[in-house]
Parts: sequence; structure tokens; C-alpha cells
Amino acid sequence: MSNDSTLTVHLERGRELRLQGRLQEALQNFEAALRLDATCARAHAGYGGTLARMGHPARAIEAYWESLRIHPTQPRVYGALGSLYMEQGRADRAADCFRQAVEQEPDDEILRSNFLYALNFDSRASPKEVFLEHCEFGKRLNGAGARVAVPSRRPVRHPSKRLKIGYVSGDFYDHPVAYSFEPILENHRRPAFEITLYSSTSKPDVVTERIRRLADRWRDVRDTTDEELAGIVRRDRIDILVDLAGHTSIARLGTFARRPAPVQVNFQGYPNTSGLSAMHYRITDEWADPPGMTERWHTERLVRLPGGFLCFCPQESPPAVGKAPCLKGGPITFGSCSKPPKWTYGSIEAWAAILRQVSDSRLLLHHSTAEGTQARVLEEFFSQGIPPHRIGFAGALDWSTHWEWFRQVDLALDPFPYNGTTGSCETLWMGVPFITLAGATHVARVGVSLLTRIGLEHLIARDVGEYIAKAVSLAADHPALQRLRSGMRRRMLRTTLMNGAAFTREMEDAYRKMWADASGRPRCIRPRSPVTA
Repeated sequence: MSNDSTLTVHLERGRELRLQGRLQEALQNFEAALRLDATCARAHAGYGGTLARMGHPARAIEAYWESLRIHPTQPRVYGALGSLYMEQGRADRAADCFRQAVEQEPDDEILRSNFLYALNFDSRASPKEVFLEHCEFGKRLNGAGARVAVPSRRPVRHPSKRLKIGYVSGDFYDHPVAYSFEPILENHRRPAFEITLYSSTSKPDVVTERIRRLADRWRDVRDTTDEELAGIVRRDRIDILVDLAGHTSIARLGTFARRPAPVQVNFQGYPNTSGLSAMHYRITDEWADPPGMTERWHTERLVRLPGGFLCFCPQESPPAVGKAPCLKGGPITFGSCSKPPKWTYGSIEAWAAILRQVSDSRLLLHHSTAEGTQARVLEEFFSQGIPPHRIGFAGALDWSTHWEWFRQVDLALDPFPYNGTTGSCETLWMGVPFITLAGATHVARVGVSLLTRIGLEHLIARDVGEYIAKAVSLAADHPALQRLRSGMRRRMLRTTLMNGAAFTREMEDAYRKMWADASGRPRCIRPRSPVTA
């Protein structure tokens, strides 16, 4: 057998073994391929992909870059690199890699969605750039054949009709989207609303089963195409179809582009516009999207719920709130419970400034961290004059130790430009106040929404200097920290943030208004033209 034939055998065998989960054997085949031809771009890419599956992202990144050095036109390799950089918290590098991927493969829906998701974390991207890239996604999705005109069924003019609501998600499992969605599902009034769940969940668990039992109808659609799912929605005669995923890992926007329901809604799961002209509404509130501020960055019409856009339900019986740790005589402990891509250079620069001004203080960061993440963060803090011993990390924790982590924290720091959401709610529920920086888009104003809803507007900063000053000032006021801590749960329970029934009534009222708008028109409702300036 020739060297070329042997090389091909090793490459194909390595690919098949990796698909089977036999990773060590796959790695050996790619290593054999590289011994035969060290300039084989495919072998380097396969080697990198296997290392990534084995939990060695740093080595995988090196292999991918070597593959691209040899053969630069590989959109899938750029996409894989982008995903690894996101895991490591390097959102700017991830966005650059995804940008290269979509430039080489402009009609790939998954690569473009990954690019859009990464842009939300990238402080270099302006709101206009982010919006126009979302519009480009919508335009290309329609151009790729997803366009099906207005649904064949028109809304029925009947204000008290039992509305058929369909929710689409791949996150109906132990996931933050499920945590905030379950209270809505529990409180929907069944005489007035029939609920169908379209699940693309790839790893069902006990949460999946719990959610499934709460629905009137459950559709497992993980193996269906977007076109097939659109057909299922039409046959179910859904009135209002609601997306809970957006441009996340299991996006089904191709279904919405086919307009299978008379009214289509973007809600939760993704903190930005879908970019689709077929998506009629986006649910938010007046604090995350103040009137007149963010409409131009959406293809949807914004619907602002009076009590806030999010409902929170703590999971797995969190313990009672304890005393602020600083009252025990130790130094102040800051914390942030957020994904590593949210630990941007701007956030770290501000956090380092706070640590420099608060003597002996430390910062605890909590989220599962990929190989290489901690080294990157420690290096950035060190460049700001903060030694490694003042920074602590907590990876993936079970629920019990997750809740106990918050007991170590006196004051939390909201990342920017992408604020915390579920992590921020959990922080507050454990009594820990946080400082947030008010931005100009939804993704940068979630903290504003949460703090305003519970009456803590004084913890909202208008610029980075005020953010630092507020954190330093509150850290010095130990009695104030304890007062905030002891009264936090009462504050939260007085609002729709923790009242699933009241929150769901607001959602249902919004659905009724959407339906009335749709049924009052001779054709299916359409949003205004996207703003391009």
C-alpha cells in the first residue's frame, strides 16, 4: 500500500474512532498520519479535534493553527477554534475566528450564529455592527431557501379564543433557561392557553421530565430539520410560536424564518435581536431596553413587560442567608458568578482597580473553567498589579457547594459589557449585593433591570469610574453590606422576579395583545423595516 493510501486509511480511521468516542485510538491514528506527512492539514485538524474532545484545548488550539498555516481556507477549523476560545473566555479571539469562518463560508447558519453569539461578549463591537451582522444573518437565511411567505392560516378574530402557544428550545434540561421558564409553564392558565413544547434537548434529565409533565403536548424534534419542524408547527395550528434559544448552541431560527405561526416571538435564552424579519416581537422591559434607546437595534417590535423580563426560581433548596464574611474580621471578598467569556479585559481592569484600592481584598470567580482560562485571567490581573494569591477560582460545583460558594462573598461585581443573568439572581438570593455598569444595549443592562426591580438603583454605575468608586465605598461599609444581605430575599419576593403567577399573567396579557394586533389586520403582522444607520 502506498504512503498516500496508508495516510488516507489513518485519517478515515481516526475520524470514525472519534465519532465512536474511542478517543485515544483516534489520536494514535492521527499521530500515525502526521508521521507519514507532517504537512497534512487534515491530519493536524483531526489531531486538534481529538485533543479538544479529550479536554486539552491548549494543545488542540496549537494543532488547529498549524492546520490553518498549511491550508488557510478551512471554515470548520476556524469555527472549532472560535468555540475553544469561547470556552477559555477569550471572546475577542473567538469573534475573530468566527468572522474568518463566515467570510469563508458565508451561508453556514451555525457558524454565523456562533459569530453573533460571540459578538455579544466582544467589547470592541459597536451596537450598530452587532445589529447589522444579525440582519445579515436574517437576509442570508431567507436567501438560502428558508423563505416561505405568510402562513396559510390567518389569525381568527376572536379575543377570548384559547390560544395555542408553542415554545421552541434545546435547553429543556438542567440549564438556566429551564430554571426561568419552568415558573411560566407552571402558571399558564390552561383554560385560556394550550401549551406545546418543541424540544431539541440532546441530553434529557430529571428537569426535562418535570417540564414535559407540565405541558399539554410535547414534541421531541431533535432529529427534525428546520423545514420539518415548521411543518409540525403548522399541523399543530400554533397561534403564537416562541423562541427560547436565539443564536445559541441549538438554534432553530430556520424554522421561524419559514413563518409557520401567525405570531412569532423572541423571548429569553438570547439577549439580542434574532435578525429575522419573520420574528414579530421581542419580550423585554423598560430597564433593559429603555424606550427610545434600543428599538433601532432590533428587527422585532419590543414588548416591555411592566414587572420585568425575567422570572427567577432558585434550584435545589438553597440554604439560609448567612452573615457577611467581612464581619468575622477578615478582609473583604469580592466575587463574580459568570461565564469566563464575560471576564473581559475591561472587566478585569476595573476589578483590579477595585482590588488595589481595597487593602488585602480578594476576588473569587465562579464558573466551570476550561484548561488555560485561569492562566489567562491571572496573567491579566498580574499585568494590573494584582498577584495570583488574591484571585480564587471555583469550577463546576454540585448544587450544595454552589450555594455555599456565595457565603464566602461580601460584594459581587457584575461583568461588562455582557452582564450576569441567572448567576446574578442566584447571587442576590444568597443575600450578596452587586455593582453593575449601565450600558447602551440589553446585554449590558440586565443588571440595571434586576437591581431596579428590587429597589437597589444606588448600586448602578453610569461609567467605569463610578463603578469602581461604588464598589470601594460599599466595601468599606460593613454594616451596610450586612443590612443589604439580611433584607435581600424580602426585596426579591416582593416583585415579579420571584412571583411566577404574576409574571405569567403579564406574559399572557402580552400574548393577548399580540394576537389582537394580528387578528385585527387583513394579513399576518410584519415588523417595521430594520434600521440600518
